[in-house]
This record gives sequence, C-alpha cells and structure tokens, in this order.
Amino acid sequence: MIVDYFSNGFLLVADAALLYALWKRRRLPVFWGLLAIASVLGLLFAAVVGRGMFGAFRVLSWILFVHLPTVLAGSAFLLW
Repeated sequence: MIVDYFSNGFLLVADAALLYALWKRRRLPVFWGLLAIASVLGLLFAAVVGRGMFGAFRVLSWILFVHLPTVLAGSAFLLW
C-alpha cells in the first residue's frame, strides 16, 4: 500500500514535469522524445520500486492505465 502512494506521488510529479517541459516547447518532435524518455524511465522505475515481478507489474499497471492517459490528454490539450 505504501508503495502505491510513493510510486503514484513520484509518477504524478513526473507527469507534471513532462507536461511542463512540453508546455515550454510545444512541438511534436519534443513530445515524442519526452514520451520515449518517460517510457524507458517508467520501466526502470517499475523494476526498481516494484521489488519483484508482481510489484513491478502493479506499478506498470498504474503507469499504463492512469498516468499514460493523463499525459496523453494533457499533451493533446497543449499541442492543439
């Protein structure tokens, strides 16, 4: 339970940082680069924080089903 709070708090800060960086430079190549970097760092974060296969998949599920749609919706708004 505490891992969920920690990982979601950290990922929320990462989402905000990604959207802020995209807000500063509103171009599509910048978005693709930031998304690629965030994806790789998300996989590494899940592997480190998850502490095992089940925990890693749990963190990856949060990333895939909560944080990724949030970033995509925010970036669609910013790039409109």
